[in-house]
Amino acid sequence: MYRIWDLIVSLYALYFSIAHSSTDIAMAVIQQSLYGLPTGLAYYIEISIGSPVYSESVPSSKKNEFNLLVDTGSSNTAAVSSTCCADLTDITYDCSISPTCQATSKTLSVSYITGTWSGKVVKDTFSGRGLGRIDNFPFAEIIEQSNFVQADYDGIVGLAYPSIAAPVDNAPEPYFETVKKARKIPDIFSLLMCGALQPLYDLPNRTSINLHAGEVLLGGISSPNGTKYHTGEIMYTPLIQERWYNVIVLDIGVNNTSLGIECAQINNPRVRFVIITTRKD
Repeated sequence: MYRIWDLIVSLYALYFSIAHSSTDIAMAVIQQSLYGLPTGLAYYIEISIGSPVYSESVPSSKKNEFNLLVDTGSSNTAAVSSTCCADLTDITYDCSISPTCQATSKTLSVSYITGTWSGKVVKDTFSGRGLGRIDNFPFAEIIEQSNFVQADYDGIVGLAYPSIAAPVDNAPEPYFETVKKARKIPDIFSLLMCGALQPLYDLPNRTSINLHAGEVLLGGISSPNGTKYHTGEIMYTPLIQERWYNVIVLDIGVNNTSLGIECAQINNPRVRFVIITTRKD
């Protein structure tokens, strides 16, 4: 009898150890849904800024939920204000009326391939599904903008390296860096971008672009419950520099025929282009 009981206890202890380890691993990954156009032209995540803090059970918590464009070609996080964009979007941010906002004296300006904005650096509570709640999150409150804000986008999250964040002196900490420190997750993130794979017949007469079109995984390449979004082996290649995600492309072929060109490629989910620069001899 004692041997049987010892065996049961041993098996339970083994199960608890495995389950506990799996839970620790799962908690190390932050998963956030990507939304966007079915063609995959752009993607955004939903983030509640300030109060109320995001809650699945409290519908009113969506009143301060922002659609933040996900961009691997920049490193600043920003949300629009009523000063610049009340006529362009339904959701705007105002530090002066947020009880959890911490204003600063810093200002900054950011330019992209298309569009620019300027604003002031503030800190407030970020919350959302998968993210939980993170207080004192640094970002920019956009005061002026030109050709940047579009329908259904209320700001941006830059996932590139901190070295290109603005301003060059004492820039606010980028989104991933802040989440990484707050949640103590590994220095890795992955994007599942499926917008181009969504069938158009799922969108009859639809004008909004809030279609679930992928996932952002901060801290790993599998979901918190262990779900894998890839098959086979993950292949790695060096980056040119720790600024953007530039990689060296040794060759490009069409129908198994080499084009015989050397170039650099920039991977950026914010745009629909693969940017190629050829070398001139």
